[in-house]
Amino acid sequence: MMRIVTWNCYRGDPLGRFARLSSLAPDVTVLQECSKPPETTTDNLLWFGDNPRKGLAVVSKPSFQLEPGPVDPSTIDSTFPV
Repeated sequence: MMRIVTWNCYRGDPLGRFARLSSLAPDVTVLQECSKPPETTTDNLLWFGDNPRKGLAVVSKPSFQLEPGPVDPSTIDSTFPV
């Protein structure tokens, strides 16, 4: 079974938020409305957005590989397939 945790954190540091959720032992964590993390954070993190202070971050355990999926041009601009 895969455990997915999501949090609409309304801005703020995503790394601190990921740490606060670690007790839930998520396989995949999704944070909405978080700032862009440093580029060297981890290979298991994707961040989407136009505003570096407010985007969407997805992080996974090392046993999973995240890749951005194809974007359908007919979808709204806040849809990010992973």
